[in-house]
Amino acid sequence: MRADLLSRWVHYSTVNAPVPWHLFKYRPTYDYVGPESNKSLRRCVPNTIYGVDINYAGFVHDRLYEIGGIEDERRQADWEFWRVINVTLRQNLTGYLWILRGPAFIRSFWYWWAVSALGRSSFNYTLEG
Repeated sequence: MRADLLSRWVHYSTVNAPVPWHLFKYRPTYDYVGPESNKSLRRCVPNTIYGVDINYAGFVHDRLYEIGGIEDERRQADWEFWRVINVTLRQNLTGYLWILRGPAFIRSFWYWWAVSALGRSSFNYTLEG
């Protein structure tokens, strides 16, 4: 599933150059959630929502921001971040934990809002558009 999420980005991208996916290795021990430029603030942003690890969603988002593109692709990267978080929550909050889904989805919205509103300066704008 993880490789599929990144490979789908080629479909959304207007860049025709091949994307060097081999350079994007997911390291589970690295904290991908939080601002890249501010390490102290990064430590304050949790990479779990009710015990569910959302670090991979941060990895996908960071890689899509590195690939860059135009403003529409930035918005698509932000929505992909939110989608990966929600898929992860849906897969892991099962059984009696279903009660946490509502609050977890609301919290995921705030993660999405933060990257949408505050992450613009980190996006790699590569094309005019």
